[in-house]
Amino acid sequence: MYFCKIILSNSDEKMSKKSKHHYPRDKQNKPVTDFRAKDTSNLITAISSRGKRVILGGICMVIAGFIILAFADPEGRNFASHLAPFVIIAGYATIGIGIILPDKKPDLPTEKVATISNQIAGNNTASNPPSNAIH
Repeated sequence: MYFCKIILSNSDEKMSKKSKHHYPRDKQNKPVTDFRAKDTSNLITAISSRGKRVILGGICMVIAGFIILAFADPEGRNFASHLAPFVIIAGYATIGIGIILPDKKPDLPTEKVATISNQIAGNNTASNPPSNAIH
């Protein structure tokens, strides 16, 4: 206890006498109380559309698990009492997977990939005439 009192008393001495709290201040020397990110262009969307569908399926599994649990025997000797906990836990696990699941990347057709790679390399083929060609 004595050691804690020494540490606390030393930390109080180090603080300024005007205020014990040091908040960041803006240009008018007012304390800044809004600590939200100002630039939101770098933020990643929280949950993908594919993840939202998986979360919805997980919620349905949890609800189904609790419905099955309603039919369970109080002594735990029927099929519902053995199945319900696993369905509920699987539903919660599915919700967790849905939160971190990214969107599926679209597969490009091979012709499109070949056209893009030719444009990047600067090769103009007959199927891809230059934009300044005379028709």
